[in-house]
Amino acid sequence: MQREVFFFGFSTPLVQSRLESHQRDAAKFQKILEKARLDALKTRGYQSAPTRARIRNEFTTRTQGLIAHEWQVNVAEALHLGLDCSLIAGTGAGKTMPFVMPLFENSDQIVVVISPLNVLEIDQASRFRKMGLNAVAVNGDTYTSEIHKEIEEFKHQVIITSPDMCLKHDKFRQLISTPAFAKKIAAFVIDEAHCISQWGEDFRPEYSKLGTLRAFVPLHVPFLFASATLPPLVLEEVRKSLHIFPESSYHVNLGTDRPNIAWFVQHMKGAKSDLDALNFLVDAQGSEDAIIELIQSMVFFDDINLAMDALEHLRDLLPRHMRGAIALYHSRRSKRSKHIIMEKFRKGEIKILLATEAAGMGCDIPYVEQVVQFMVPTSLSIWMQRAGRAGRNFLVAARAILLVQPSVFKEVKAKDSAPTENVTFQKSVETALRAWIETEGCRRDIADEYFDNATVRSRPTGICCDNCLRKSDPHHASLQPRSAGDPSAPAAPSPSQYRREEHLQGARKLLTEWRTQLGTGLYRRRPWGLKALMPDDVLTKIATRAHLRSVADFVGAGWSPTHAGKHGEQIVALLSQYDTDYKEARAESIKRKREEKKAETAKRQRLAKEQKALARAEKARNKPPPQPRKSRAKPRSTLQPTPIPQLTSPNVPYPSPYHSDFGSDFPDNFPEPLHLLQSITATPETSQSHFSHPPLHQAHQSPSFLFHGMHSLPPLHHSRLQFETPTPGSSYSSPPIQTGLPPRYDWKHLAPTSFYGPRLPPAFIPGHPSLISDTPGTSASHANHIPDQQRSTNSEIHPSVDYNDMIP
Repeated sequence: MQREVFFFGFSTPLVQSRLESHQRDAAKFQKILEKARLDALKTRGYQSAPTRARIRNEFTTRTQGLIAHEWQVNVAEALHLGLDCSLIAGTGAGKTMPFVMPLFENSDQIVVVISPLNVLEIDQASRFRKMGLNAVAVNGDTYTSEIHKEIEEFKHQVIITSPDMCLKHDKFRQLISTPAFAKKIAAFVIDEAHCISQWGEDFRPEYSKLGTLRAFVPLHVPFLFASATLPPLVLEEVRKSLHIFPESSYHVNLGTDRPNIAWFVQHMKGAKSDLDALNFLVDAQGSEDAIIELIQSMVFFDDINLAMDALEHLRDLLPRHMRGAIALYHSRRSKRSKHIIMEKFRKGEIKILLATEAAGMGCDIPYVEQVVQFMVPTSLSIWMQRAGRAGRNFLVAARAILLVQPSVFKEVKAKDSAPTENVTFQKSVETALRAWIETEGCRRDIADEYFDNATVRSRPTGICCDNCLRKSDPHHASLQPRSAGDPSAPAAPSPSQYRREEHLQGARKLLTEWRTQLGTGLYRRRPWGLKALMPDDVLTKIATRAHLRSVADFVGAGWSPTHAGKHGEQIVALLSQYDTDYKEARAESIKRKREEKKAETAKRQRLAKEQKALARAEKARNKPPPQPRKSRAKPRSTLQPTPIPQLTSPNVPYPSPYHSDFGSDFPDNFPEPLHLLQSITATPETSQSHFSHPPLHQAHQSPSFLFHGMHSLPPLHHSRLQFETPTPGSSYSSPPIQTGLPPRYDWKHLAPTSFYGPRLPPAFIPGHPSLISDTPGTSASHANHIPDQQRSTNSEIHPSVDYNDMIP
């Protein structure tokens, strides 16, 4: 079975044929530019040479001494002449400069730049302002009525915005489409134009509609689109979308190759779970107080949650005081958080930045030494875009590492056993990217063929790629990446050590002083100047690259073999001593700052404790005296009796002494005691009473009695107290009696019906001496003075009640 692999031809005839084709295209586009110059000369007396000179001079002035490339001036002039342009140049090549260079000739005009990301808009606006141009980023976060008014009054020369603002924001779209504003537009620029193809269908459909912007401006307003990754098919798609025709436009293709980036592929042991594949980024064996020199790196992920897991994993490998050197940057973060993280990464305070696509474009950090892609992306173009974040400063020897999961190489067997020439892999990968991963030749050749790079490739400044290195030095340390803390690992390759900021400034100062000292001493009588001893560019390389440790390294950096052979060892000794002193001073500074921070934290905690203690003391002083505890007992309810007609009987007041000697025969579920009447009266009644009981004592006539206000207590049950149910219509009478009403008792249950109840106290026994009070009109012997005739005539002691048994 033969595997079908996407093949790119690298033979000399094919490469030569491609280069010749591009040379013919370059000549064709140069003729288009020349024709535009002649047309402008005829119509308005345009002079190309003076215009180009002014643009160059203005560029040098605004960029503090930089010299514009010829192709940059060509693109700026083409835009100035009204030609549509397309520009392909690798990341960091300087393709952003031609965006605004037409303004160097016509400063009263406006350039509108379409950018895919808000962070890129803000970054470019800041860079243009440093060049002395009035630039503003316009997006959903920054657009205000003040900015709208400033744009309306033409106060900004460069407006950097997004497709959404131009096509979907009604207010801004109406502003840029007004005739007055359209006349001021010098050019429309589409930055990161590969997004038209990459995002235009689903993710950002507005990108596929950018061609409608031509309806907003006059026909003579040119469009420029630029990108670092535009293979031929994508180039044609973008041209078609923006209505740009090769026959009438100017095109520059510088290629995508970056000679200062070394390309590597590393195989992972697993997929998402193999976070150990990132361990080489940090020192996994550092002590808690160790100071670890981390390489400034960017690690790209296609999944935010996976990036969060990687952040936690890598931080766990670092000492606690260094965990802040790793941060996560993604689209869900707030605008302020993104700005803070990017600024710290730019200054070197953050060494390892874990990022998604949000930081993959336009992130201009000059000293990024290493870019890592965790698991394969969707295309070779995306990988090249992300890898291009490394080595923006061409003096930095950077490297790009693609971590490939096993599923990319794992074949899927067909369901039927029939042989087939096509092979299906478990992980679907773009054909060009698979070819780049699987090739055993130079990886740059794959990229050149895929992107149709036009120019002859520059020689790599360091390592070319892992395949080329494997052929020349199979035991090189870069082919077996290990953690920096692994004692068996050889010294790290060139990206591991660079001097920056204060460290770099000190090295430059040291070499400059050394050169001056030799020029005024040993070589004071020489006819050549100091820069012949060590040119400025060589001095900068030696000062920047801390890994240059030998005479051969200095010669490779461009120093004269004669001077390097004579003074190289002296330079090695000077820089080695300087690096040692710098690291010791830096370590001491870090230690001192850490101790100061600890002291400050301890002081702050002590003050906080003192303040809490003072607050507690103040609260205790101001605390009111404790209030007496309220009783939890429920208050006795006050029930007012319902007035009812008095019965016919002499009014006799009855005090109500309180008797509570009921023992333990009361049920637990008795209701709360009632507030009873202070006195209970019995009145004569000629008619039948509500109820009556057999008369025990007779007084005057046969009155019946009724107790008021007792109508809600449960029945009583006792085996020794029984009342017979009277015959309906019968009447009972009783003499005036005095009674005490017990708590939790309802007298309505004394109605003539059979019931059982607890043992009654004496106050409830009719005729008992204790029932006779000292109330006027009565006496203690009242019962004894009742005639027996009345006792026997009017009533009988009920035979079923043993009253004597009730007497205590």
